[in-house]
Amino acid sequence: LKAIENDSGGWDVPGTTLLGVQSINWTLDYPCESYHGNDYDLRIENWVPSHDGYLTTGDNEDSNGCRIDQLSATGQDGRNGLLDENNNPVTAVKDEWVIGIASTEIPWIGAAKLFFSPPPSASYVTDKTWTMLIFVIASILVAPSVVEAFQSKQSTEEE
Repeated sequence: LKAIENDSGGWDVPGTTLLGVQSINWTLDYPCESYHGNDYDLRIENWVPSHDGYLTTGDNEDSNGCRIDQLSATGQDGRNGLLDENNNPVTAVKDEWVIGIASTEIPWIGAAKLFFSPPPSASYVTDKTWTMLIFVIASILVAPSVVEAFQSKQSTEEE
């Protein structure tokens, strides 16, 4: 979700009906589950951005789940959310701060990158992801032998 300050001083949110609003209120189609087992959609409540930018959320349910990094955007105390290096609540991510964009890759290979990253990166990776990474690596190593055996069998049958 991106907020853009418009010429009249309000906020626009591309992809929504929000144009020229003083504060941003929006319910995202992002299902969450409360501690009491009730399902709800992630809500942005009375968010007044300090500058143009994106709201972000981690994709690891064990470490982040349905929490927006900029927690104050959900109507909660931002000090309980993600903090920057100066212990201040993080703000919307500006376009110029983005140095890379996610791209398609073989599933679970990203975990290998985290393994070689400085701590605590790898500690956030789930056990299931490590298991699947091992299966991917094993498949890559075994695949050439399987293909070679299959091709060898076909060439023997043709003779």
